[in-house]
Amino acid sequence: MSNNSQTPLWPLLTGVATLSISAILFILKSGILVSVLFLLLGSSLMLSWYYLYNKNKYTSKKKGSECVCPICAHNDSEICLHNKCACCIIMKNDKIIGHTNNSLQ
Repeated sequence: MSNNSQTPLWPLLTGVATLSISAILFILKSGILVSVLFLLLGSSLMLSWYYLYNKNKYTSKKKGSECVCPICAHNDSEICLHNKCACCIIMKNDKIIGHTNNSLQ
């Protein structure tokens, strides 16, 4: 995947495959203990994917950070970067490299 903030799909796909193997083993009655073991493994993989998905969804919403600078009083850092507010942007060699919420820098 090109974007690092995306949730990896391998836990979900491996969990689905493991649950499928568990169902096949249960249908073929090859062993209840082995089938339950694969069921628990697949369920834990799917739950780990769900946790990662929700964690990344929450952090991606937070990426557009708020600007709490008392000087410019913008509510979004994107506005500060667009307007080139001198109070809260970080510059290096006449290029904007970031935004800070500390207006004393």
